[in-house]
Amino acid sequence: MNALRFCLLVLVLATANSNTLSAATTLDAAMTVDNEFTAYISTDDSVQGTQIGTGNSWPTTYGFNSLLTPDVTNYLHIVATDTGPPAMFIGSFTLSNSSFAFDNGTQSLVSNSSNWSVSTTGFGANYSAPQDLGGQGTAPWGSFGGINAAARFIWHSGGPGNTVYFSTEISPVVAGSTTRATFTVQKEFTDGNDETEVTVNIQCFTGVPLNQSATRTASDGDFEVEFVVESFDSGQLDCEIGESDVAGYSADYEVTEDDAGSTQDSDNGVDACEFENVNSGADNVCIVTNSPVPVEIEINKVWVIEGSGGDDVNQNYELTLHCDGEILGQEGKGYWNKDFSGTGDSEPGDHTAAVIPDWDSEDGAHCYVTEDIDDDAVETDLGDCNSLDVELGSEGLSCTVTNTVFFEGIPTLSQYGMAILALLMLSVGFVGFRRFV
Repeated sequence: MNALRFCLLVLVLATANSNTLSAATTLDAAMTVDNEFTAYISTDDSVQGTQIGTGNSWPTTYGFNSLLTPDVTNYLHIVATDTGPPAMFIGSFTLSNSSFAFDNGTQSLVSNSSNWSVSTTGFGANYSAPQDLGGQGTAPWGSFGGINAAARFIWHSGGPGNTVYFSTEISPVVAGSTTRATFTVQKEFTDGNDETEVTVNIQCFTGVPLNQSATRTASDGDFEVEFVVESFDSGQLDCEIGESDVAGYSADYEVTEDDAGSTQDSDNGVDACEFENVNSGADNVCIVTNSPVPVEIEINKVWVIEGSGGDDVNQNYELTLHCDGEILGQEGKGYWNKDFSGTGDSEPGDHTAAVIPDWDSEDGAHCYVTEDIDDDAVETDLGDCNSLDVELGSEGLSCTVTNTVFFEGIPTLSQYGMAILALLMLSVGFVGFRRFV
């Protein structure tokens, strides 16, 4: 079972009544891209921004700097293009003073898979965590002078040969802020899923409403960073942490905290970790557990009787559902079975089973139905029951097993038929009598 943990560092903007002007802050960069890049600074994550640097020779470390726009969130944007594999982005960045902080809460940042987002479609949308390709010295690139030794080679998980868009936040820091609370989000899939993207959201109800989110997968390992909230009235901070719906999964939420808050889960209608009246210095944890939603399979039974006398055929039956995914309530290891029995046609709901889909298979869990028939007069048609693919997010499956009975009874004649037959026999006899008389 793999665990998936997510977090994001958040620094609150200056309070509404603050009139303190931030000192001018300079961003210094040292970076390169295999093969070429253009760097921008923007105050809107969905807008590319103003160009501040460029380079087209990956063995070269490029240095440049730019002033930040005071008192608002700035975004460092990198448009990186690979013209042929392999592909990478590596760099280190610093701020000239503490008026701003990077996504990690400090004035120094390196390329990594935790504090950057990347998209293949542009800035402000469809972000995911970058893929970590290794640290300084990793082949075929080696090491780069002028770039922090802690920097990592990163790229989009979709692979090389494209243009990708890297983004990271640079947030203003409130001078003299003394209140601080941390919220750690731990993420776990009970079935070990390490590929499905999950978006985790935090919303804090303070003087200035705060909304942040992070989209991650576990493909690069486990993550445990933090949401950090500053500059609030101690005991007056209320926050919620939840995730966007994950297709095919239910979510359970558990809260642990230093002070206020209580355990919540999705079964009672709560779809988030709720924290109320949080005090400064509190360390809070939100544990989100995703479990695959079982898919119900219904097996129907129909008898078709052809020929008179077929009602005398024994219509008792026994069916078996076989699945390579877990059937709830049945014992198994790698394979599960469930038996059903009845007489005649089944009624809706008579034969059902709940099956856990397999996230690691293209078609989910695979199931099929068998029936043992000894009577040669009964023909079995399994129809769709011969192959059932149980996929994540399926609303339910049903199939029908049809038994057809071909019954050949002894032919009989009605009283009129008997009379006609008697007349025919008399006529044949009369003709024969006249020939020999």
